Amino acid sequence: MTNTLDTPPPEAPQRSATSMLEGSGDGEEKGSPLGLVLLTIGLVILGVRFGWSVPATIGALLAMIFLHELGHFLTAKAAGMQVTQFFLFFGPRIWSFRRGETEYGIRAIPLGAFVKITGMSNIEPVDPEVEPRTYRQKSYLRRMSVAFAGSAMHFLLALIFIFALLVTEGAEWDDAGPVAAVGSLSDEGGALAGGVLAGDVIQSIDGVPVPLWDDLGPTISNMGSDTVPVVVDRDGELIELTVTIGERLTTEGAAGLDGVLSGERILAVEGQSISSYEEFTDLVSNRVGERVEVTVDLLTEEPLTTEIEILEVVTEGAARGFLGVALEQGIDTVEPLGVGSALVRTVPEFFQLGWETTKALASTLWPPNLFGMFADVLAPSTDTSVGPLDQLRLDEFGEPVGDDRLLSPIGAVNVGSQAFAAGWASFALFFMSVNLFIGLFNLTPMLPFDGGHVLIGTYEAIRTKMKGARHFADVTKLLPITYGVVIVLLGIFVLGVYLDVSNPIQF
Repeated sequence: MTNTLDTPPPEAPQRSATSMLEGSGDGEEKGSPLGLVLLTIGLVILGVRFGWSVPATIGALLAMIFLHELGHFLTAKAAGMQVTQFFLFFGPRIWSFRRGETEYGIRAIPLGAFVKITGMSNIEPVDPEVEPRTYRQKSYLRRMSVAFAGSAMHFLLALIFIFALLVTEGAEWDDAGPVAAVGSLSDEGGALAGGVLAGDVIQSIDGVPVPLWDDLGPTISNMGSDTVPVVVDRDGELIELTVTIGERLTTEGAAGLDGVLSGERILAVEGQSISSYEEFTDLVSNRVGERVEVTVDLLTEEPLTTEIEILEVVTEGAARGFLGVALEQGIDTVEPLGVGSALVRTVPEFFQLGWETTKALASTLWPPNLFGMFADVLAPSTDTSVGPLDQLRLDEFGEPVGDDRLLSPIGAVNVGSQAFAAGWASFALFFMSVNLFIGLFNLTPMLPFDGGHVLIGTYEAIRTKMKGARHFADVTKLLPITYGVVIVLLGIFVLGVYLDVSNPIQF
């Protein structure tokens, strides 16, 4: 059976690569600087209208795109390849100039950038004099250096952001975090009644040390309705208090009750007050399938009395402990690292974050999830019934926005400008994440991504080794797949624009 990528070497070229460009000659300008002036005026208007964080974010995104293409450009030049164009944006030319054999400029549609390297595939006709300088005629390592260079630039930027954050802010994403310092207390949960005060730092609960705020939840998770000793540090003095831990429903517990959510608490059943989930199950254990009147603490100002349906009485893991304290704001969470320590931590942090980004990317692009995202927008649920609990949540919190969708350029500017306004750390974290995502996304092993060129080049190298003669892959046989990928990308882009305009993410 013939492999679908097998093909003979490229045929004789039909036209010159340089003839594919408009004009010729060193220093020749095309278009008018008026386009650049209008672009600058547009950015100024955006800054005046929406704040200077918007043009600042656009500028940072453009710099990132430019550096991606600069990676391809520099490695191609270093490999002796012919580079005929280096453009920011796509579409009609706004303005350009030529230096040597390369035309540099700006086009009209701000959706990316490109570098045109001669002879990227076997189907491109090239002047015989230029053929030795084409991408396809260079060694495997030279071609891979060009293909990987764009993502390498993103990874380099991510490493720089991680190092800068470690030096200026500390390990924000580390397991370390703030101590369990109490900022405020709820009327429910037991801490207030037990004598815990704002400013106390919780040291242990029922003898279990609580060194960090993140340790608090797991420590009390199985202590719901238990009365336990709690040791706090109050102005340097250790004080032992006796506290009765409250309860909140878990996801498992809420799943058995149609009308409540995880994190909420049932205060009464048909007018009878209860103090624990165990009391609740005693009252409803024989009422599965029925509707009962309950009073629910929604973590809002006033509890709500309504009816819920008992779908199932969950006994194991249905409720978790709730202390009723909130973290004190403004306390130092971590200390900035020295330059040496930051250098040591940067690469491990990069790989950890890269792995998390890879998993998130794979989940988002998994066909059932991807098509489900389209389906949710094209055919939203027709179930318009909203109970009193749901209506109160909508009135109180608004409709939640999913954070697992792909951002369009509009969404990236929106979120990036919010991060910029929030401060250096938020801005750096956002762009570190964007660079990691784009660097990995760009290595998807399909055309038109750079990863597609990596796959083709690797295949050609293997076939060349097996045959003992140079082998060229026939990319025409991949065109149907490539067109399909482009159509999906366009769909994701349109969907992203729609969501980012109709339901923008709030940072």
